[in-house]
Amino acid sequence: RWLWGSVAGDEAEALSTEEAFGRECARELAASFPGRAAADDRNRVAEVGARLAAGQGDRPRSFELRAVAAPVPNAFALPGGFVFVTDALLRLCADDRDALAFVVAHEMGHVRLSHARDRFMADLVFDVVGRRVPAAGQVVREMLGKGYSRQQELEADREAVHLMTAAGFHRDGAVRALERLAEQTPEDAGSASEYFSTHPRLEDRVRALREEFRGSS
Repeated sequence: RWLWGSVAGDEAEALSTEEAFGRECARELAASFPGRAAADDRNRVAEVGARLAAGQGDRPRSFELRAVAAPVPNAFALPGGFVFVTDALLRLCADDRDALAFVVAHEMGHVRLSHARDRFMADLVFDVVGRRVPAAGQVVREMLGKGYSRQQELEADREAVHLMTAAGFHRDGAVRALERLAEQTPEDAGSASEYFSTHPRLEDRVRALREEFRGSS
């Protein structure tokens, strides 16, 4: 139904079916995190996410943000605006609200730019053509393991900075967030290499942001 609505329906139907599919995927992903994030972490993510969502301007999307307990610094965006941030990544941001805003806004950017939807749709089309319709849990595991292209990550970074500044956060938090991640090693953060495996070189992203800041100043 989601595939058909995304391809054949009008914009409202496409968004509705995307949200329904994303909600099912979110249930599957939430079940893979048996622990519960601390209340302070959940509140921080909800507060920053609400502020970013309120500053979207034209063509706003709905978002549901969740902090989850996990030893790996990571964040995920699912179709329909469902965003997960691990408490390990929150610890890297510490009390830096601008850095956290970038982490959340980056994932929101993947949704607003349709990267999350397109990543899931591409593989589902191949599965349907091949007469194999995978369960939602299988889809989530496969898609999140593949990551985005370098170009999509850079686009999501730029969109994140736009969302941050529109919501009153300082764009320098973007660079600080990426630099903190770049300082981590697998020894420092357990399975931090999982985050790096699905993202372009952090140094390249910092360089691209600094160049954009110089161009817009």
